[in-house]
Amino acid sequence: MQYAVTENGVVEQAVDMTSIAIAEPEYAPDWREVRAQNGTRSVERHFLPRTNPLDLSFYSFGRAGRTFPTKTTQVGVEVDGLSPWVNGDTLQVVAPNVGLSIMGLDAHFTYPEVGATAVANRTVNWRAAESPLIDAARGDVTTWVAQMSFSVEQGTSTLTRSGVARGFVVRDGESSTLSATLQPVAQDRRFGLRWHGDEFAALAAQAGAGVRAASQPQVTVQALPAAVAGVNQFHRSAYGYLPTLVSVLGLTGDQFRDRTIPYGNPFTTAGARWTELVTTVYAMPATIRGFGSMTARVMQATPLAGRTEVDLAPVLSPVRDVQIDGRAATEPLAGVGTTPTLTWLAPAVGTPTGYEVTVYEAVTVGDSRRINKVATFYTRGTKLDVPATVLDRSPVVFNITAVMSPGRDRAKTPFQGSLPFASTDYLTSVVVP
Repeated sequence: MQYAVTENGVVEQAVDMTSIAIAEPEYAPDWREVRAQNGTRSVERHFLPRTNPLDLSFYSFGRAGRTFPTKTTQVGVEVDGLSPWVNGDTLQVVAPNVGLSIMGLDAHFTYPEVGATAVANRTVNWRAAESPLIDAARGDVTTWVAQMSFSVEQGTSTLTRSGVARGFVVRDGESSTLSATLQPVAQDRRFGLRWHGDEFAALAAQAGAGVRAASQPQVTVQALPAAVAGVNQFHRSAYGYLPTLVSVLGLTGDQFRDRTIPYGNPFTTAGARWTELVTTVYAMPATIRGFGSMTARVMQATPLAGRTEVDLAPVLSPVRDVQIDGRAATEPLAGVGTTPTLTWLAPAVGTPTGYEVTVYEAVTVGDSRRINKVATFYTRGTKLDVPATVLDRSPVVFNITAVMSPGRDRAKTPFQGSLPFASTDYLTSVVVP
């Protein structure tokens, strides 16, 4: 079941199963395999315990039945009422009914000049922006345009001005105009933020060989319709492409910071229920000898819910003592065969509700080396017997992700998360079957 969430409520719609195949293969007696077409790019393989009931339902931001341009679709941009533009400012577009959120609309055309108070004679190719069509007949009648203002003094990019576009629609292959007048957004909310970068940096030494501390963590204050904020899978895209109220800048990956964050939320003015949350993505680069470059992520999402103080410190550390067939996974391993056994210990910090084990393979194509996702296993246990046919003879790396998602058993509902949410990765060294 798909639960399409807008400002106006939740609409249930049966999931289109034509792109999903479910099997109980003989070679994996403990697992049920779900193959899902990921657009036109690839097929994702998901393995869930066969003893669990299967629930592939998910919650999406925006109505069901969204469509995207198939032809060049030019949208003119005419926006006035800006605060005098400074380098670092950007424009955001949010259409809640269709689940549209564009951060950095101005990246699609020539940037406004410093000091400008309007944007005119600019054009966006809606197809190139990979944005859905806007159909008033389907309820897409409110599209917000907002200015994110950059402040060196505060170290933030903050939503300071907003307005609703006038009669905005987008039809496939037809020209239209995004026209809005922006007004000030009251900065009537604030909280104290304590960033424990040193504690996040300490996780790098625990997240696998070759993992380094992040240089620039991503901390944002985001807003979503309440129903989809509480149950979602936005962690799968690292909380990108969501309506943003504040991006906190200038945080370092290894130092403590204490500051006050003022902000405003224009999306609540229509009386709809929106949830404000702080999202953290701490992306640790990793160089895995004999394999390539990867990223181990620590992600957290915490509702603000009127809180005046937010301590951002890790609530979940990586798994420990990872072994493959009884050998430590911190050194390259060869000759393990195509059905190895992985074991690990629970994190030292936090209590996970489950684990995800994702297999990545390195494939050489011509002169280039590409890293592909092979499969993901969902389990509550701390042991995985890799079934036959998942691995071939290509080098692989296993990413073991500890997940904390209260009220959601991801071994039953792999496409649902909850708030508060946390996950932490552990990358093994290269493994050659």
